[in-house]
Amino acid sequence: MSFLSRLFGSKGEPAQPGGRLTQRLERLEEEAQNAAPGYVGTSYNRAGDVALREGDAERAMGFYGRAIDAFLADEQPEAARGVANKIIRVRPHAVRTLCTLTWLDLAARHTATALLHLRDYVDAAKEAKRHSHAAGQIFALRHPLTAVVRGASLP
Repeated sequence: MSFLSRLFGSKGEPAQPGGRLTQRLERLEEEAQNAAPGYVGTSYNRAGDVALREGDAERAMGFYGRAIDAFLADEQPEAARGVANKIIRVRPHAVRTLCTLTWLDLAARHTATALLHLRDYVDAAKEAKRHSHAAGQIFALRHPLTAVVRGASLP
């Protein structure tokens, strides 16, 4: 948007770029709420991309988290993995996302990647002082991890 457009914008259009971002994100959020099953995550993912591109990483992370949840609810684990990897590029120590990636890796039988994400998850949980939560998740992971470490196939 040009300087003059911002300065002399119509009454319905905010004069600040941040207001324009909010409008775009609200439209994408409404699109997600009205999307057909299987397409909800795509709208949240796009909203995250828009927010990140405009420098609002905090809002982007929120939209990306919602996209992951929507993709998982719609049984699209690879799409969820893609969004989770976007979060890790921006926030390498995102505890919840590293946990999600570990579970996704185990489900997809990506053994080496699962072990790498598990290591990163443990380190991030220690750093964030989320020991007890991480311990519960790791305990839940123990059966699939045992199978992975022993080279057995997962059920």
